[in-house]
Amino acid sequence: MIICMKINIIFFILYFVSSVKMREPVYYVSQVNNWDDRPNNIEVTPLKNDHYFRPVSNEWKKNKCQSLGLQFNEIIFRSYDNDIYLNNTLPKILTIPSLTYDVDQKNNCIFEALSLAICGNKSYFKQIRGKVLDNLKNSKELKNFLGSERRFKNYLLLKNNGNLVDDYGSVTEVLATAEYLDVCIYVYVVEYKQWVLHRKDWPNYESINMKSENCIYLKFCNQSAYVVTAISIFF
Repeated sequence: MIICMKINIIFFILYFVSSVKMREPVYYVSQVNNWDDRPNNIEVTPLKNDHYFRPVSNEWKKNKCQSLGLQFNEIIFRSYDNDIYLNNTLPKILTIPSLTYDVDQKNNCIFEALSLAICGNKSYFKQIRGKVLDNLKNSKELKNFLGSERRFKNYLLLKNNGNLVDDYGSVTEVLATAEYLDVCIYVYVVEYKQWVLHRKDWPNYESINMKSENCIYLKFCNQSAYVVTAISIFF
């Protein structure tokens, strides 16, 4: 009994210390300087509120996937969620990704990862991306995000006439996906070692208590996207 109590205390201390020391910076896209929203045309600003690892549930995935007219395929990702000490009884401060589910090809990788994260099948990326772009056309929030009516029209012209087969997806589309699906999406950009939050109600993120929100977590590295299934808790 005493040994079990000591183990519990040790796990709690390790979890708390690692969470504090390994807390990763979280940013949001605060400004787009051109209708072509590539990384060199955007600015990010750090957020001061706390952020957590709380992935959406299988029930949410199933309901959302079916609401899109798609078939849900449940996949059990490798995760720490089954560990009694690391389950949802303790809030998981957002740290660096430790386990991911890979999406093989680079083209359309963001939407393939989103398709996998939501429906358990990456092959639905075209359907999901098409629905997001249709919704984007009437989004006042995305128009404000791009900064002007002219930029917004140019962006829509690019997406409607461009070859999306070879386009991995943009920050505007990720934000549009978050708005359309009504879910927060975190993307860990390995090159800059930082998380970027995408959520409706842009840019008013600091007033939100993210501790109670369930989100989708992706990692972006070398123009390839991955579904994050667990985060690091130890060095």
